[in-house]
Amino acid sequence: MAVGLLASACADSPGDAATTSTAGIATTTTTRAALVTTSTTIVEVDSDCATAYSGVGVLTLDESDPSACIRVGTHFRIRFENGFEEPVEITWNGEPVSIEEVFEPAGTAGEQLGVGVHRIQSPRLPITIEVVDPATSRYTTEAMFLRSWGDLGPGVSLTDLEASGVPVVIPDEAGEGKFCTYGFIEGDPYSPGIMILSGTEVARLDATAPQHHTASDVRFGVTTQRVLGVYGDQIELEAEGERAYLAFIPRDGPDRSFALIFETGPDGTVIGFRTGLAGPVRWPDGCLD
Repeated sequence: MAVGLLASACADSPGDAATTSTAGIATTTTTRAALVTTSTTIVEVDSDCATAYSGVGVLTLDESDPSACIRVGTHFRIRFENGFEEPVEITWNGEPVSIEEVFEPAGTAGEQLGVGVHRIQSPRLPITIEVVDPATSRYTTEAMFLRSWGDLGPGVSLTDLEASGVPVVIPDEAGEGKFCTYGFIEGDPYSPGIMILSGTEVARLDATAPQHHTASDVRFGVTTQRVLGVYGDQIELEAEGERAYLAFIPRDGPDRSFALIFETGPDGTVIGFRTGLAGPVRWPDGCLD
């Protein structure tokens, strides 16, 4: 994998930040005292660098690719999977690590590495982790509404999205020919989960990142009382074991075909939320229902 246009932006001491400008692009690199791994801002990353969408960035180390690269959000965990017959040696958190099968460091990419492109030291093959700034995604800066989220919306066809230049990808493992599957905005680890029915229509949009929020600033971790305070008596509450589902369903007009669902856990805080068509948005397990 070719990686080019290195910006010379290494801090003088751990914990310091350095800013440079390459081809008119200002970049900031931070090296952290907890890590010995090289943290170098790279203006351009090879297009073959895969984007993770599920909250875990998996780096597969094997002979099928001479390098390993993954693009993740700050909230993602990192997972190394070794496909070689012998262990792969890397340096992580200042210590040598011998990966025999699987290695999953503690903490998130944001906590361990910070925003930027990072080269992980390994004599076996180049390993690159790009931690994307959440501010670069419109789905972290723009709010989820009942009928839209950025350029997405329940009921919109994939054909219309493609015509508008919105690139939706369906991971290979999702398979083809399924009635219900999930897609994501290509290259954006902060993409909502896009439920697609019959391979043609967007049915609902699931929040996936801690930066996601509704127009009323409801987000992960807020309380049931906060949700009820925002939507009042338009909330329908349904309990299921230790979880509860708070559904905001408009009472009048065409908006009744849509709903916002907030799922809360045992402590009464929001652990998931989504907007979509009134039927599919109520499926608690997504495409598994």
